[in-house]
Amino acid sequence: MAKWRIVDVCDRVLEFQLFNGKTRADRVRELVQKQQAEDPNLPTWRAELIANRKINNWIKDAYICRLQYNRFVAMGSNPISLKSKEQVYDKIRRGLAERSRDGWQVVLLRFTGHGSPGSQGVAGSLFGMVELTRDAVLMQEDDSDKDFIDAIMIGGMAMPMCPFGVIELHGCRIAGRSKARDRRRNRPKVDGSAFVTLFANEMARPVTAGTQTQYIGNAALDASFDGPTVTAIPGGSTIEKWFASR
Repeated sequence: MAKWRIVDVCDRVLEFQLFNGKTRADRVRELVQKQQAEDPNLPTWRAELIANRKINNWIKDAYICRLQYNRFVAMGSNPISLKSKEQVYDKIRRGLAERSRDGWQVVLLRFTGHGSPGSQGVAGSLFGMVELTRDAVLMQEDDSDKDFIDAIMIGGMAMPMCPFGVIELHGCRIAGRSKARDRRRNRPKVDGSAFVTLFANEMARPVTAGTQTQYIGNAALDASFDGPTVTAIPGGSTIEKWFASR
């Protein structure tokens, strides 16, 4: 008899890589040097202020990610813990396979990292994030995302899931629309629902994502979304027809 389980993907890169044997002063010095290399006219005091604010945000985010991971474990879950940004999607694929033994089947794969319209953060948080994006799915991303292609394309990541397994993306506003062009990442205005549809078709699994800001407690405690959601069904079918076909 099959046994079903939910598998959460937890981003713990900041927790393990933020200082990585270095002191806070070392990190501040590195950030100041980087900022002044980009803007030689930036005063040192201002560069240090920006660097310390950035590090404070990273520390806060690392704490939140650890809190969420501990909640999942306390609930009896066995989340996939990502502690580095290397081979991220292969780690997820192998983690699913390990959790699909001895009669167990994955009924829900859930991502709970940061997000933005058309983009689910997977590993790295605010620290140079590895993301699921339209370009990554369509194999148009740079070399840092090539492991995505190897692990996910043609349903590679979804194969260990049970026949009616589904995917949820709990990052903020993933299925929403961006209000303007993202100049920082050189991305145009994005319709997040189109990404959700694309991802569902590539994975051959229903994919659900929210259109609004998501709060960390809901995903950890009861798997709920905040506000409206968009669910895309492979091939544009209905959820009833898709489950009936399983």
